[in-house]
Amino acid sequence: MKGNWSLVLLGVVVVLSLATMPGCKQVSNLNCQDAHYAVVPGQSVELRNPCPNTQTGIIDGLWQDTGGDYFATGVCDSPLLPGPVNGITLTSMPDPKSPSQRQRFLVADSTAPPVVDLNVCYIYASSFGFFGKGKLFVTTSAPLTVSATANPTTVAAGNTSQLNAIVTGGVPPYSFAWSPTPSLSDSTLANPVAKPATTTTYTVTVTDSASGQIASAMVTVTVGLSVSATANPTTVAAGQTSQLTAGVSGGVLPYSFAWSPTASLSDPTLYNPLAKPTAKTTYTVTVTTASGQTASATTTVTVSAPASFILTVVNTNPDALGGVSDNQGLIASCFATTCSAAYPVGTTVVLATGPGAPPNWSGCNSVDSTTKHCTVVMDAAKTVTVSP
Repeated sequence: MKGNWSLVLLGVVVVLSLATMPGCKQVSNLNCQDAHYAVVPGQSVELRNPCPNTQTGIIDGLWQDTGGDYFATGVCDSPLLPGPVNGITLTSMPDPKSPSQRQRFLVADSTAPPVVDLNVCYIYASSFGFFGKGKLFVTTSAPLTVSATANPTTVAAGNTSQLNAIVTGGVPPYSFAWSPTPSLSDSTLANPVAKPATTTTYTVTVTDSASGQIASAMVTVTVGLSVSATANPTTVAAGQTSQLTAGVSGGVLPYSFAWSPTASLSDPTLYNPLAKPTAKTTYTVTVTTASGQTASATTTVTVSAPASFILTVVNTNPDALGGVSDNQGLIASCFATTCSAAYPVGTTVVLATGPGAPPNWSGCNSVDSTTKHCTVVMDAAKTVTVSP
């Protein structure tokens, strides 16, 4: 007959399994189950009655005090001998909830050697006074320990590292649970492959199959810091803006950003400030991680020149015969007034007046000493004044 045992391990969790076929000698109508226990040296586990039912009623699960506790190896028909067996003893104490009954514990001393399913006999009594004997299968195991490794421990962004959990003690097979899981090939393997985007500390938790012991270990995979910088668009007209963006991978979050030069930026501490340069400018962004790693990148924004510049002529000389004219045919006979025209960038404009007294020029690149003509190079918007 199948049954369920309730187990409490003092110090660790213990997994209990019952055999499906009765294995103890049935005496006085007691229906018993073979039981499998696991106990860690230096700790104990409570035993519950393996004969939960009789033809006359249900046993409460605790054992009556039989006046002695006995152990023997081998089959149950062998003479019962006092423990310890393989470093394991059976001890009992009154149940606090029912003093007439006893709580029994398997105790493994610190020197108990590892063994799986040691055949141990016991004696028992029901609450109806029925006595019998049966057998336990006791597994002792060394304390479960685990360590974790990563190879390599430092990777570039996008590369992988081989994780590995190294287990000792406990009772195999083991189950594995790695976290965080998103960057792992399979978090339930002993040796998953990790592909972290940033520096990540992985934790592996191992549980053994029999004693239910749990152990954990951690390992860190460092991802090298990589920084890139872009500008969109890379060429702007004067007065227009470009969107700068820093791309970052690796390192330890959070990141901090520092762009330079700062004067033409909306906010140099953002990862994506707006730039409004007045001339061609190369911007540098320096990224710092939470662990103090730094890396930098640059991007350039070009300011395009206008297609043409405006030349303004202010003629304050009413005596300049024929007014002011240029050699391009865009300004003609500008007399005692203000005239202007647009010239392609780089055009050389020569200004002259008609017959009469030579004028006084200001704003020229040069004035011919013989002809008194004014020369202007259109590399910017300019104003030329003519006076008596």
